[in-house]
Amino acid sequence: MKSCVLTVVLLGHVLSPPALAQSAAALARVDAADLSIARARAKAYPGSSLKVVRTLNNGVNYSRQVVSYQSDGLTIYALLTVPTGTAPKGGWPAIVFNHGYIPPKVYRTTERYAAYQDAFARAGFVTLKSDYRGHGSSQGEALGAYYTPGYTTDVMNALGSLKKTPVSMVHVSECGGIAWAGS
Repeated sequence: MKSCVLTVVLLGHVLSPPALAQSAAALARVDAADLSIARARAKAYPGSSLKVVRTLNNGVNYSRQVVSYQSDGLTIYALLTVPTGTAPKGGWPAIVFNHGYIPPKVYRTTERYAAYQDAFARAGFVTLKSDYRGHGSSQGEALGAYYTPGYTTDVMNALGSLKKTPVSMVHVSECGGIAWAGS
């Protein structure tokens, strides 16, 4: 059976108008072509090595750390869970977990969606939940996902960063999927 990275996006139940949280000047600099699938496919997403910033209390059978990685020259923070014990042959399967809308000024790396990450980690998956630029302590401006490719770039660089993680820890294949859930 081929292992894959699954990207999970959970949409919040209440979405504020995206333009409210966005800088008009920054949005004016965006080329609509930047939002195309062709442009996204042509872009490189190297990520960086994951840097452990803070070690948190362990879960039942997994460790938890706040980590950082690079995306477009910005430092992005994320919550990483890693199962304890001996990794299966080829490494642990991995999930890049994407949070839904949370106002950037109230977002915290270790809050929200913890139960979801816990369930996946308990089932033997590495999970990496990116903050996105401008959220929590991550650098950059939170321009939203509707009119700029920044959040997508951050998620793809999270995947690139997982690929740089030691093979004994994580198995990342070249296939993936997106699951959308919400109200």
